[in-house]
Amino acid sequence: MSTPKNHHYVSQCHIKKFFNEAESRIFMYDKAKANFYSSRSTKNIFSDKYGNSRYDNGEIDHSTLETELSDYFETEFAENCELIEHAVINLTIDAIEPLVKLTKFGILSELRHPSFKKRNDDTLLSTFKSLRPNSSPEFTKELDKLISVFDKTKFLNIGSYKELADKIFLRMGNAVYTIIKIENDEHFILADNYGVIKRSNLAKNSLARIVTGVSFPLTSKLFLHVDSENVELSNVKIKKISDHKNRGFSEIINKEIFDNAIKTIACESEAYLKKFIANLHDSQ
Repeated sequence: MSTPKNHHYVSQCHIKKFFNEAESRIFMYDKAKANFYSSRSTKNIFSDKYGNSRYDNGEIDHSTLETELSDYFETEFAENCELIEHAVINLTIDAIEPLVKLTKFGILSELRHPSFKKRNDDTLLSTFKSLRPNSSPEFTKELDKLISVFDKTKFLNIGSYKELADKIFLRMGNAVYTIIKIENDEHFILADNYGVIKRSNLAKNSLARIVTGVSFPLTSKLFLHVDSENVELSNVKIKKISDHKNRGFSEIINKEIFDNAIKTIACESEAYLKKFIANLHDSQ
């Protein structure tokens, strides 16, 4: 059996939470083209051929990062979302672990996106090339070896998704979780860069700044917002959006998701998506 080479930067288990089962399709909007369209499958949405492939020990490795995503983040995604849904219904949460796992999943959003990978690789390649003119013959040879790797795969994909997510989450410190549930006809949208990442202003380089918050929709009706707080214990808040309370708040959240999207957003409801885009245009 061949190894899949079409790699999702938004996991299929996540996209399926925005798939309209009744209409057997998911509704999309292209920001650049201002174009509405739909898809009957999640297989080729938010995906990139060879996006997680890397060069390792003289061979192209298509599976390590894909397997890691599956084992540590995707396999339990649906179950963790159900646990959060249950917590909202009962207004209490029995364990913090599902929230921690989902937060780490959200942290990975920009690290997985092709635009971030390309920007990161370009910076690294530029650094290597800038060192070359003033280097010794021995060091130049080593630099040339490093530079040659850039042509082997689409992206370098250095490191481990799990280790990066664990490290970033640990640096966040204690967390305050806010779970937001829609109980009316509104919907959350899903972006190609699915998580909105907030960073401190302690360093000019965005990659060096500590992540202080992450927000992203878990499903079409459920949203997770996580803040880094200097508190003794982690804390969970639950907020509901209904016709009688907080109506319109989802549009504020969706505006931030839309602004953070690189190119494309998706939604379970065609009617809501078109209304949301129309409202955006009217407000400009």
